[in-house]
Amino acid sequence: MEISVRRRSLGHDLISELRKDRATLTVDGISHNLADLVSDRKYTIHLENPSFGLRARISVPEQWQRNVGSPEDGEQAFIFTSEFGPNGGRRLSYGASLHAGFDYYVVARPSILRALQSCFDIAIPIGEINSSHGNLLVVRIVTLWNSLNRTQADFWLADHGFRLTSLTVSQAFLCPLGPTTIDG
Repeated sequence: MEISVRRRSLGHDLISELRKDRATLTVDGISHNLADLVSDRKYTIHLENPSFGLRARISVPEQWQRNVGSPEDGEQAFIFTSEFGPNGGRRLSYGASLHAGFDYYVVARPSILRALQSCFDIAIPIGEINSSHGNLLVVRIVTLWNSLNRTQADFWLADHGFRLTSLTVSQAFLCPLGPTTIDG
């Protein structure tokens, strides 16, 4: 697993402010130049020995957390999108909505596979991530638009801090006030 930093705030020259402050991001005791991380989305840090407890391993100076965020621990699972292609996806933040009909990837302990297969229309293991804490399984999950498992999928997601949205892409474009989220 790798981490990268995306800037949150626009409207001021964040990179020059980070350079002036000599701000660093610390991962497992090793400092990394925060300005370099923010300026280059391709600059990633390989996270050796992945675990769900990221806050203890990754430190962002408090004065820069508003601009670049802070790590969120995982509650037994991480969920990723596939939107960045073959180099991996973006981890979804706690409270994010997942859409029916889209591919997502769950990183969790292998013992969770049966629960995923009973809750989602598609739950296919696609790989493993080695860790001294026990290997983690990567599972592709999909809830179909007309799924009979929709309630089970929504409950599983809610137990892990996420939700399944009822909004379809066509509904977003029909709303005269712009895209909205309709909870189902």
